Amino acid sequence: MLRNVGCIVLAFAAVMAGGSLLVSAAGPQTEAANKALNYVRTLQNADGGFPSFGSDSSAGATIDAVFAFAAAGIDPATVKRDGKSPLDYLEAQTDAYITTPGHLAKLVLALAAAGEDPRDFAGHDLVAGMNAGFNSTSHSYGDGPIDHALYMLARARLNLSAASGSAGYLESKQLSDGCWEFSDGFGCDTNTTALGIEALLAAGVDPSDSAVEDALDYLEGAQNDDGGFPYLIPSDSDANSTAFVIQALVAAGEKIGDWDKGGTTPLEALIAFKLDSGAFEWQPGGGANAMATYQAVPALLLEPYPGAPKTQEREATHTPKPTRTPTAEPTATPLPPSVAPTVVATPPSAALTREVAGITIAAAGEGATSGEDSTAMRILITLLLAGGGALTATGGVIIGARRR
Repeated sequence: MLRNVGCIVLAFAAVMAGGSLLVSAAGPQTEAANKALNYVRTLQNADGGFPSFGSDSSAGATIDAVFAFAAAGIDPATVKRDGKSPLDYLEAQTDAYITTPGHLAKLVLALAAAGEDPRDFAGHDLVAGMNAGFNSTSHSYGDGPIDHALYMLARARLNLSAASGSAGYLESKQLSDGCWEFSDGFGCDTNTTALGIEALLAAGVDPSDSAVEDALDYLEGAQNDDGGFPYLIPSDSDANSTAFVIQALVAAGEKIGDWDKGGTTPLEALIAFKLDSGAFEWQPGGGANAMATYQAVPALLLEPYPGAPKTQEREATHTPKPTRTPTAEPTATPLPPSVAPTVVATPPSAALTREVAGITIAAAGEGATSGEDSTAMRILITLLLAGGGALTATGGVIIGARRR
């Protein structure tokens, strides 16, 4: 393990004053968090919600904004525009939003993080609905590891015991090199792996457990020389992935300073994505990205994903477990089931250009299997859906997107 000596310790106390966040023990990371939250406030719409791509509010982006404010100790109910808070927006959107297990679990998690009662929200007992979606035979929840991890984290945030067999099921979905994948056949990615680690820890799995150790080993191998993390290996670091991994490291009790790579820690790598406005960009040159900004804040404040523990820092003593039989690589990159019904297939020979949130993604059409084409689509799909959402497309060209 090449985790060099060093530790970044962040101590902060947050209060609201004049619409700004005040924190003690100011440093680059707290300054970045302050500016990011002030920037986020400028994005709030009159309906109380926050946008993902474009300017319209979306439930998923609003939940990510709630996570950011809650991580800073700010009551989301006090964050208002024209008298509307993000909780008002989520209440109005609940019926339209809770149409999938992952959406439901993420909303429960957001309400719990905001101090709201998800058992009585918008006329629903959302906790009962979520628990009813757990399959007691397979011990699984939802359509894949992310849905399942969100369910485990939500139960932990509500101080409910882990559902029977849920941790074992998640471990069974871990691939041979220690990672998790967004959906069967997608292959390893850092974001799903980070959530998988946090979900296991939330369920009471010890940080020294081989499943957690192997996942950390995978993340260590995924780290780029700039100290940051990509979504897929190999690819450039991005703010969202770097933030997700930092949260998992905090939950696992890892010393962020020990994850120095190329002279840069993950926290320093994340700060490098900050713009003068306070916004974060997904990757350098991409411009302000709302999703990256929301997701950067908890990581800057060294707060794990809601529901995950904040484990006391420990020395790295990984002991990889026996290698499993590798999962066969797919011959194509399928769209997740929740996306596929809204996509009109495009002949494989038709080259497409997709422009989403300032990111141009080239793809060879439905069923692309090689190089950056399939990789780019996998990144886009997961960034939308791991945060939760749906993709709208016509003729193979994405015309709209909204997150969970």
